[in-house]
Amino acid sequence: MRKITAVKYDKNGEIETYQLNTGEMVTKDKAFELVHSGEISGAILGVNEYGRRVIYELSENVNENGKKNLLNTN
Repeated sequence: MRKITAVKYDKNGEIETYQLNTGEMVTKDKAFELVHSGEISGAILGVNEYGRRVIYELSENVNENGKKNLLNTN
């Protein structure tokens, strides 16, 4: 099962691509597709307080809502 291991930001500080544990680099949209289809483990999709799509990490270090914000897609 694939996992997100790193992100690459553009010059405006927005996420451009995600690196997976396989070494593969994927776009934001592709990462969302992979999380949605269950091909990336340990993550769920959500919407932050600004209405932007985010990927949340499922981990033991969680906030009061049971989620840890891993990757904000801005």
